[in-house]
Formats: sequence, C-alpha cells, structure tokens
Amino acid sequence: MLSVPAGFERQARGRPRWPIGERQACGWRARLKAAAPSPIIGVVGDFESLRAGLRENGRAGGEVSGPSSRVPQDAPPTSRTQAYDILHAGPSDLVARVGQCLIVLSHALTLDGVNAIARGMGKLTQRQQTACSISIVERKSGPGTSPEVRTAVAEIVRKYDTSISGAAVVCDGSGFRATAVRSVVTAINMASRASHPSKVFASCEPAFEWLESTRPNRDLDIELLAQAVTALRPRLQELMTRAALAQSR
Repeated sequence: MLSVPAGFERQARGRPRWPIGERQACGWRARLKAAAPSPIIGVVGDFESLRAGLRENGRAGGEVSGPSSRVPQDAPPTSRTQAYDILHAGPSDLVARVGQCLIVLSHALTLDGVNAIARGMGKLTQRQQTACSISIVERKSGPGTSPEVRTAVAEIVRKYDTSISGAAVVCDGSGFRATAVRSVVTAINMASRASHPSKVFASCEPAFEWLESTRPNRDLDIELLAQAVTALRPRLQELMTRAALAQSR
C-alpha cells in the first residue's frame, strides 16, 4: 500500500493537488504567460498565414481550392440573360435576334430594316453556322412592300440561301391579306431562287414549332423566342403610335 506524502491534499472530486505557496504560484503563472503565446494572437496569425498562402496559390495556379473557391462569383452571360437583341427599331418595322433566329416585325418594311436584316444574317451565319428567321406582318391595311424593298430582300435571301435552315412568315388571319402576303413571299423566293424551306402561318405558335423542326440540332429555344415576340410586338406598336402622333402635330 502506497504511503501518502506529507502535506498531500485532496480536492472535493478526489484529484490530488500538491500544496504550494501563493508567491510560488504567482511566479509559475508569470512564467507560463510569458512562454505561451496568446490564443487570440495565435488564431489571427494562423488565419493571416492561411490567407497569404491562398493568395500565393491563386496567383500561381489561377484557381484556389478550399473555402475561398466557394465565394460566389459573377455568373457568366447566358442566352437567357436577355431575351433578344434589337438590331433596328423604326416607326414601321423592327428587327431583332434571339439565338440563331432573326425576328422581323413590320407594318411596312423599310430599306433601313432590310439593312438590319443583312447585318443580322451576316452575324448569325459566321463560321458556317445556320440561321432561321420569322417574319411577322403586322399590317392591317395600307400600301404593301415597295419594289425596292422586295429586291433588297431577294438579294439577302440569294446571298444566305444555303445558310438558312427555315424561314417562317406569320400573317394573322386569313382572306385577301394572307393571300397577298403569300404572293409576296412566293415572288421573293422565285426572284432569289431560294432552296431553303419557307412557309406562311396564320399564328405564331405553329410557326415556332415548324422553325424548330428545320434546325439541324433542334437548338431553337421556342420559349425564349415566344417571350421575345410577345415583348417586341407591343414595342413596334408603340413606335408606330409615336410616329403617327409626330406627323399629326
């Protein structure tokens, strides 16, 4: 049986504690405080070292793995950042693009609008890409397409014929106006000797679906195209109203 040294004391929980003097204890505390670094300083120092290391790794490798790599960055632009790009907005016609599709809205197509169509087709068909188009005729009455405009459109169709996957024309309703629009489309295709698919529709929805079927990889975003057309048709109407008010003053 072990003998307990003299002066040995026990705490309430049974752990041994050797008796020391108050002066000696204060000296030990002072020496420990001087020898051990502050926990707060140690944590801050370690954090600063870690951050410096991550910065160096980022400069060397271009990317930083770990927690810093999970900081949210600006999202790259996508096709859905903006539904459409407007290439021309005039008092009677509007030209825009959505992905690889050109949108033409017209009450009366002008030469400025035709020039925008040519620029748009040039951009869409770069690097041997194919494009499609949808033309929506908003004209309810008034003069038809001028001979100069028809000739200019025929030149564009002839130039980009092999790069056009499909061309849809929408003319709301039926009767004489729809027949007149079909006649114009037929005349332009004959003048340009077009070989790409083209079709006239009475509403937009079947035209969207038909255009998608003409795409080689069916890469036409119908939902995005419908959103763009829905937003652009009132825009053209607003431009036409402003032009009419300006003329009446």
